[in-house]
Amino acid sequence: MIKKEKNNEQKEFQAAFVKSALEMIILKFLRTQPIHGYGLIVAIQKNFDVPVGASTIYPILEKLEKNNYITSQWNTEQDRPKKMYNITQKGQETLTHAENTFKTFYQKISEIPLMTKEQT
Repeated sequence: MIKKEKNNEQKEFQAAFVKSALEMIILKFLRTQPIHGYGLIVAIQKNFDVPVGASTIYPILEKLEKNNYITSQWNTEQDRPKKMYNITQKGQETLTHAENTFKTFYQKISEIPLMTKEQT
């Protein structure tokens, strides 16, 4: 969980970064267990300290379902029915690829040498 105090620019940068990776983040949460949409919203906000809402999450869930990365089914066992989302095998494979791509990307950024003013 990210806890440090941040200024507005840092918060905006973090929010943009998290939102650019929401598909991967959602698949990662679904890898561990089926979750309903509101549960994903809460988990993302709690773990990344970034405000996301239904208007952001549900279109992504629809896209992931359309591309067969996730499936959904209604859980009617409780007082209020909830649409539960599950990751598919294709979603698992896509997440693994995304994780490897992200690791490579991070490694490449880490390898960029620090330049002094004289070098620029």
